[in-house]
Amino acid sequence: MAENAASPPLDRLSARLRSRATKLSPKLRKAAAFFDENRGDVLELSALEIGGLIGVSDATVVRAARALGFSGLTELKKAIAGTLGAAPTHVRNLQRALASVDQDVDGAIDLVLDHEAQLIANLAEGEARRAIPVAVDLLHKAQRVVVFGTGTSGLIAAYAVRMLARHGKPVLLLDATGFDLAEQMLTLREGDAVLMLFFGRAYPEVEVLMEEARNRGLPMVVVTESAEKPILKAASAVLEIRRSGPDGAPLHGATLVCLEAIIMGVAAMEQQASLDSLERLQLLRARIVQRRTSGRRARRDR
Repeated sequence: MAENAASPPLDRLSARLRSRATKLSPKLRKAAAFFDENRGDVLELSALEIGGLIGVSDATVVRAARALGFSGLTELKKAIAGTLGAAPTHVRNLQRALASVDQDVDGAIDLVLDHEAQLIANLAEGEARRAIPVAVDLLHKAQRVVVFGTGTSGLIAAYAVRMLARHGKPVLLLDATGFDLAEQMLTLREGDAVLMLFFGRAYPEVEVLMEEARNRGLPMVVVTESAEKPILKAASAVLEIRRSGPDGAPLHGATLVCLEAIIMGVAAMEQQASLDSLERLQLLRARIVQRRTSGRRARRDR
């Protein structure tokens, strides 16, 4: 009895996506992917709002719900609500992913590797691949690259900042929220280009940063899961990166690959500066090693 109580509720949306996704038209598939990847948001949005976010009509959103076997968006929302419970969306997604492999370690590993390989293949063949050279050119021309990301995206943004700096590019990391972000933004200046990472709905920090960049005439490169968001009309380049893994659990491999491609592209356009910076880095590391070694020797001689 306890086992049944602990069992996750039936996830009709995931089951129907697995059986019907390949039969959907591209627009219906886009709407279905949004349903799956943004379940919490779907409960709060109308068909018109969902359509506006992904660039399709509200009628297409309703048709997508029906194509998945629901009577309409209302029934789809009820099915989603039945799987959500009180846990945050990312926790629910992870629960579904773990349930799909039970305790099979090799199955879990293969599941992630297969999904990452597909996401990276999509990156290599889609619009994002064609947008990467545009992003590289914008960042290369900038005097400084400002990288924005919060939460998990903040960790990825910090990695991008570190790698750009290693190649000799002046950088600034914006990874705070609320009033702390406002303080970080005080140093935005002419000559900057903004590289933004954000997924899901645009939150206040994203909106204010984009407004500030637009007001200052700064080019913006945005990495996100959907290029159809209305707020992205102000962006200079948009790189659409799908990151939905097993049962909607987010995977970040394709995002990292995209950023590393951008960074390598910038380094290729600024080869001498990149090589000079890497050489200086090696010299600084050597001095640190030398100082550590001499310090240990001095302590032994006392």
